[in-house]
Amino acid sequence: MQGIKNALDAGVDMIIHCVFEDETGMYEFREDLAEQLASAKAWVNPTLHVVQTGIDRIVRVGKERGWLTKEEQASIDSSNRSLDTRNESVSRLVKLGVRMIAGSDSPWGSYPPGEFVKEMIALTKVGLSNTEALVTGTSHAAESIAAGRRAGTLAAGRPADILVVDGDPTSDLNALWNIRDAYKSGVRIDRPVPGP
Repeated sequence: MQGIKNALDAGVDMIIHCVFEDETGMYEFREDLAEQLASAKAWVNPTLHVVQTGIDRIVRVGKERGWLTKEEQASIDSSNRSLDTRNESVSRLVKLGVRMIAGSDSPWGSYPPGEFVKEMIALTKVGLSNTEALVTGTSHAAESIAAGRRAGTLAAGRPADILVVDGDPTSDLNALWNIRDAYKSGVRIDRPVPGP
């Protein structure tokens, strides 16, 4: 938590993870820090799915093997507690009006590239609507890195990076997995046709 305070006091405008835990790992939501985040108009990228993907990996290994070690079960239990507290704190931040962006750590081990949709879905579990979650991965993400005048929304004079999907992601974010076409700067990207 001291890291959040130090970052805000130094004028940092984006905090990745933003975990309300002290140096011993104990959770304590700090209302004063949450209010400081909101008043500073700082962006928070809570990386909620990062924790879930670690849990999923251990569970998958255990299923393949047929059992979990005591250490693996302890890791799952600890990660579930951490995810619960992260969800609680992010939900409270959302209610206070803290600006959210969807994102993750760089791809690694149990978190492969292409999982970004899951971060937006995770944000719906803490109180954002589908539309609000979609905005965290588009216009808010662009604005948070000072690219809001060039990216994040469709407008005249912008590069027109577009993802065309089957379905309506404002009704169901899982529609984002059903990609029909992709355009980069208005040019259609040739994509391999999926096999049978």
